[in-house]
Amino acid sequence: MRLRTLLRVATALLAARFALAAAPAPAQLQCAVDGEWLCHKTEDGLHPDGLEQALVWRMNRARQDPPAEGAFLAAIDDPATVDAIEFYGVDLDALQDEFAAIAPKPPAAFDRRLYAAALGHAELMIGEDDDDPDCGEAEQPPCQLERVGPAGFFFVSGGLRGNAFGFGLSPLFTHASWNVDWGPFFNPVVPPGMFPGRVHRKGVMSDPDEVADEVLTNVGVAAVSTEGRDTDLGPVVYVANYANANTAVADHHDRFVVGTVWQDLDADGAYDPDEGRGGVTVTATPGALFATTAPGGGYAIPIAAPGAVEVAFEGGGVPSFAASVEVAGESVLVDYALPEPGALASALAALLALGGVRRAR
Repeated sequence: MRLRTLLRVATALLAARFALAAAPAPAQLQCAVDGEWLCHKTEDGLHPDGLEQALVWRMNRARQDPPAEGAFLAAIDDPATVDAIEFYGVDLDALQDEFAAIAPKPPAAFDRRLYAAALGHAELMIGEDDDDPDCGEAEQPPCQLERVGPAGFFFVSGGLRGNAFGFGLSPLFTHASWNVDWGPFFNPVVPPGMFPGRVHRKGVMSDPDEVADEVLTNVGVAAVSTEGRDTDLGPVVYVANYANANTAVADHHDRFVVGTVWQDLDADGAYDPDEGRGGVTVTATPGALFATTAPGGGYAIPIAAPGAVEVAFEGGGVPSFAASVEVAGESVLVDYALPEPGALASALAALLALGGVRRAR
């Protein structure tokens, strides 16, 4: 996203700063049917997929502990990401100092309406073969954030911003491009190497500024492959919309239990796109709603009232698991990380060995 687009977005958002900012929407879909919260994944059940959930997982982990995120980014060893950091001359000490000053924020829940708006912009980018396509003027298609209201999502003033990246080599590379916020190429701002205002990082971390000062509690991330498409973008185009919901409107919430069911297959301590577990039923008690994890393993359940909540996981081919958490005024992150295959095999072997000893007695 070039500076021209950032200025256009900032101007549009500031103009709506003192009003509820949502365009008239089509007939509202029903997010809760027979007790199941449906808006945490698309109607066809295919999204968020592994690529999209990887960005959601990294975002929510980063928000929990900003100083740790700064240290992670400064020490990252992904070759493509390291090359970009070195190319832009990112000051890694300054990067860590900046993350140390960011307050922790609650996780964001995936929302299909924000996803639909993000998907529309990703398709525009690919169709126009432009990381920053012309939009928003007369006889032009709507820009990224102008798509949110028509997609059916109502947000409050100061509660919307977005990121877009046309050259996503991987979820990790894309996450780092936004959260390191490297660029632009000619950057006179000190410290060097990071985008003025860190405008992309603001969305990922829900770090308030004059564009969005509300906590960004909902997110829609679209990852669109450019394989076989007539474009120089890619290999994947990523677009993310971050929002604070207008809870006066039905099926809009700002407090969830949210997380990912996943198995660390490569034992690297981080979620990868093929590690999510879909089809797991997640319940939150007390409460009237449940969710079924998307293919990427993500889920979200609105919580109506503060208090102790038991989050239970079952089905989908995973061992049953439950965790008790205290939910106050903000969303709470509850991941279910299955044992990695090697650890599970070792545990089973130990149990069998113990059983053999006991039988021998």
